[in-house]
Amino acid sequence: MLAIIWGHLTNSGWHYNLVYSFHIPLFFFLSGLVFNPQKHTDFKAYVKGRVKRLFIPYVLYSIITWSLWVAFLHFTHKATETDIYSPLLQTIIAQGSGGFLVHNVALWFIPCLFCVEIMYFFIGKLGKAWAFIVSCAIAGLSIFCESIWGASYSQTLPWNLDSAFMALPFYSVGNMIGINEQWYRKAQRSKITTLTIALLLTALLQWCACKWGPISMGHSNFGNLWVFHFRGLLGSFSTLLFSMFLASVLSYSSVIDKIINYIKWIGKNSLDVMAINNPIKGVVCTFLALLLHIEIEDASFSDILPALLAFVITMIACTILVWIIVYVRNKGWFSLSRRKIISRETKS
Repeated sequence: MLAIIWGHLTNSGWHYNLVYSFHIPLFFFLSGLVFNPQKHTDFKAYVKGRVKRLFIPYVLYSIITWSLWVAFLHFTHKATETDIYSPLLQTIIAQGSGGFLVHNVALWFIPCLFCVEIMYFFIGKLGKAWAFIVSCAIAGLSIFCESIWGASYSQTLPWNLDSAFMALPFYSVGNMIGINEQWYRKAQRSKITTLTIALLLTALLQWCACKWGPISMGHSNFGNLWVFHFRGLLGSFSTLLFSMFLASVLSYSSVIDKIINYIKWIGKNSLDVMAINNPIKGVVCTFLALLLHIEIEDASFSDILPALLAFVITMIACTILVWIIVYVRNKGWFSLSRRKIISRETKS
């Protein structure tokens, strides 16, 4: 999530190319890592849970951020120059490419993940090996269509389905690996080896980023289609190994514990952070650019120093807002569930 926010704040440089080589594939990889096919056997219940967990927040965040976007356009006197109603209607199409979702383009990920999870509900029943083969076949077919029809193929499909097809191998590999405690114990015993492999994978990923440039699944920009998955898996495995290394060498203290707990909290609430970070960074970058007299492109910086400043301010704002959102959600103030209302009355 931190890598995604950083990627939104910058538009060039080696760090931009590196982050945009793996951060979204990593998200799909991690989603597959924690998916348990044995836990989800009832398709109707699974879809209901995914709609509640993904689609309802998606619609709410789209409406809220659209309203704030319109207010910002009025504040900057640009409302008359912009079609303000189409983006709200485009919430239904949920396509990150083609100029859709301009009020909060990061929301493309939610319906795309929904599509991946629904497809993998059935694919995962085949067993991990066959699920991987089928996922690769679907991605291969999508690559074939992309190479023939290009943008007319990718921008026609709703809910970023072309990206969902391409994401299936990441999700499948993550699910194939799973939460493996043996790997962690090996990483603990071989710290130097773990770090060395992670650094080598990162170096290779950086070389790929320099050679083929950044990728953007939200905009259906996969770079070189034949190395796209290779790059995504490089970043996913290097992140996994580097995380194992950190977990095995960190000397825990009160300060370290607080930092780790904060990062865990960000990860736990990553859906909320993802949904609000782009509008926040847009406002932050715009005002910083005016304050520092810096030119910006698409509300992002070319230089690393203003980007760092914007990153810190954006993270502070996201933390405060997400804390409020989580607090309100935990209180159940907007719940229509009679059971929760009765429970609160009984406790009081």
